[in-house]
Amino acid sequence: MSDQPRARPGFAASAVGESFRIKIVQTLKKVPYDLRVAALKEASYNVLRLPRDRVYLDFATTRGNSGLTDKQLSALMIGDEAYAGSVNFYALEATCREVFGKRFTVPTHQGRGAEHLILRGLLQPGQQLATNGNLLTLTPLAAALDLRIDTLLAEDAFDPLSKQEFKADLPLDRLETRLKAGDVKLLVVGAALPQSGGQPLSLDNLQACASLARRYRVPLALDASMLASAAFLYKQRRAQTETLRSLIHRYAEACDILYLSGREDAGCHTGGLIATNDQTFYEAFRSLVVVYEGLHTYGGQAGRDMQALAQGLQDMQDESYLTFRLRKLAYLAQHLEEAGYRIYQPLGLSGLCLDCRTLPMPLPAISTRQSAPLAANLAALLYLVSATRARPIGPSPAQRDLDLLGLFVPRRSYTERQVDYLIESFEQLTGYRIANPLLIAAPEPPADELLRYQVEGPFITEYHGDFVPARTPEPYFIKVVEPCRLKSTEERRRAIQEAGHNTFLLRSEDIYIDLLTDSGTAAMSNEQWARMLEVQESELGSEASRVFTERAHDVLGYRYFLPTHQGRAAEHILSQAMIKPGQYVINNMYFTTTREHQERAGGIFVDLIVDEAFDPRSTYPFKGDIDPKKLRDFIAKHGAESIAYVCVETNVNMAGGQPVSLDATREISAICRYSHIPVIFDATRVAENAYLIKRRESPYANWTIKEIIGELMALGDGCTISAKKDVLVNIGGILGVNDPALYERCAALCATFEGTPWSGGLASRDLAAMAVGLEEMTEYDYISSRVEQVHYLWTRLKEAGVPVVEPPGGHAVFLDAKAFLPHIPQEEFPAQRLAAALYETSGVRGMERGIVSAGRDPATGRHRPSKLELVRLTIPRRVYTYSHMDVVADGVIDLYQNREQIKGLKMVYEPPTLRFFTARFELI
Repeated sequence: MSDQPRARPGFAASAVGESFRIKIVQTLKKVPYDLRVAALKEASYNVLRLPRDRVYLDFATTRGNSGLTDKQLSALMIGDEAYAGSVNFYALEATCREVFGKRFTVPTHQGRGAEHLILRGLLQPGQQLATNGNLLTLTPLAAALDLRIDTLLAEDAFDPLSKQEFKADLPLDRLETRLKAGDVKLLVVGAALPQSGGQPLSLDNLQACASLARRYRVPLALDASMLASAAFLYKQRRAQTETLRSLIHRYAEACDILYLSGREDAGCHTGGLIATNDQTFYEAFRSLVVVYEGLHTYGGQAGRDMQALAQGLQDMQDESYLTFRLRKLAYLAQHLEEAGYRIYQPLGLSGLCLDCRTLPMPLPAISTRQSAPLAANLAALLYLVSATRARPIGPSPAQRDLDLLGLFVPRRSYTERQVDYLIESFEQLTGYRIANPLLIAAPEPPADELLRYQVEGPFITEYHGDFVPARTPEPYFIKVVEPCRLKSTEERRRAIQEAGHNTFLLRSEDIYIDLLTDSGTAAMSNEQWARMLEVQESELGSEASRVFTERAHDVLGYRYFLPTHQGRAAEHILSQAMIKPGQYVINNMYFTTTREHQERAGGIFVDLIVDEAFDPRSTYPFKGDIDPKKLRDFIAKHGAESIAYVCVETNVNMAGGQPVSLDATREISAICRYSHIPVIFDATRVAENAYLIKRRESPYANWTIKEIIGELMALGDGCTISAKKDVLVNIGGILGVNDPALYERCAALCATFEGTPWSGGLASRDLAAMAVGLEEMTEYDYISSRVEQVHYLWTRLKEAGVPVVEPPGGHAVFLDAKAFLPHIPQEEFPAQRLAAALYETSGVRGMERGIVSAGRDPATGRHRPSKLELVRLTIPRRVYTYSHMDVVADGVIDLYQNREQIKGLKMVYEPPTLRFFTARFELI
């Protein structure tokens, strides 16, 4: 599998990456070929009829499938479900006044509900409305209400080769002719045309249309579902300096009636509204909404959905997100054009369209009226090859021979790797031939989703087998995001100075990409959240506690388990229960809190890791291993009874995320069992370690992740785990042991310091989330995606000559600060300085792992010598995309190229313990 990206001029970090972090994800499941064949046949060969669970990646629509923002998710939790006068309605009404300048608001269940009320309230059967071609829902509504539609667009509006920038603009001369004739009773103008990829309407054209409509006393209704997109493209193409918020307000000001579907730019899953300043219109719609939708203060929406819509109208004005979205679509268009497909230009913001009349491979000719459009054939072929869904777009009133395939990219849902998968899918199509084209099986229904096709004989000549993409996409899509912003250079400089050049003391709101830690920062899955919301809270033997214990036993294998509030609590309990003052504790390099608790219990820390761990340039694949010769020699010298236990950390953090091997750990376990010395794993990153064993230790290449974890844990007598890492939760820890007497001692300490042995001080919902996380962490597609993202960043830096710890580990990339800043002596804290400089120059937060983290020797009071001086760039699980990794890489590379300008630090404040958290520094 290649880690090399496609050429991404649009994704350059010098611009900016995604304007959000991932908060909640949902697992993507692959669909085997035989299921695809059966599903397509059952759907009558219309991909729009396919159930969602039979589709891998879905590019058929942008309506109602956006990733919510965290504020929208919060809004859903504060729904006032009062039948009349819900506070959420008044919040929506206030937002419409602020964003659109409209006094009156009528909520509706969706955008088509708003269109229905407007058409029924303003027109009589047989009357005519004019529009600029926004026909996806208008056409069936007009037919049902016996209304006539006059579509007014420029002749080249659907010409893929036309350079016209605003293809949604109405031809003013033709519009005036229609208005002057008196036939048009309502003008409905879409801010953007979704069926052509979101082609925008210009503000100038809308204002001119409004002027004509007023002259002939015809109401103008603006479909503002994609108003933010249209205003953004107008700003880009007319080089406007005006803010997006101001432009949106001016678009809204031009119309008499504004309506929208909340499922487009507002990023909601449902909801719509009508807004106006005209009281007569308002009263007409209000009298109808109670008939067809619901009361005028909820209009067919739950209170929570009105609140989410109000928030979405604010969120849609994020220009940084729209900037990146446009670059993502341009990237997709560029690579499809390179593969031979003709793209409808210029690009809108809902997606892009392929012109099926010109394709890089032959498709059957449309020979009869019963032949399905080429786009329907291409969509069916695409689905069979890659389980990906696109949307066929057939003839329109403006151009009868229109034959487009729409690729509509859901907002904040798919990553760049998933866009790459779509590109590779289309590249694969050129090797296929359709044996028998699709035929229309029944008269055309009013909606595309209801079309049925049939095929006489096999659809394709031969299936070539599932293709393996060069860049495996993430096995999840995005459900909820957390917006983030790159602050200015001056803001960052001020922030790091106020933080005393300690990245731990920076405020989260000042961070663009946060690689400080992977502890508790993972994006949890929708399955974890679902389990959290359904549990019954109890600290005495809850159902969640039972399920957690069963799942922990299934994955880790130990007999007894105690939950704790986090990993350091498990370390505290175990250290107090197992260590007698003066005993040695063998480790494979120190971890800060582990060593602290061992020494607080009276233990003497001993590091017996292999020598290769201290050489950043060594490519030894298992630099986390304990050296068996060192262990034997130590036991022979000091005696087994002087050793409390041997602590084996998986994926050793301080060594650069380096794994332990199964074979070497088996030897360590045998030595300890012979000498009756317990082996305790710090299994915090055991899933990542298992993945690296699978990749680097050939006898286990065909083992599952779960099998490797089980084999590794069976070599020990117990484990401590910070569940905030591999277990994919935001809080929680695990202590597992086999010895019943040890369990009883630990349970007593748990009751003293944590909570009951069944809760460990956690809410039951957190136990439920850990139970799901223990299962999700063993899924190969997930753990592969997680570790390979780390390796992608490592590869980019390595190829640019940046000194990094080799080989790449499982959770982070470690910069070798000694080699990066050789002119700064260790007493001037080069790693600390490098972490601060990286934040200042790029908004990326990493952390020091060197002499500051090592602390002082309590006996001498001097800095403990640290053989490694590192900056850790820790990748949170399921949180950042590859565009973010590109931003990080470019920031580090730029810093490396200007490294001579970086000077050292002096420490001006030092706490007594774990000083790296709160120490403060000044520039020398």
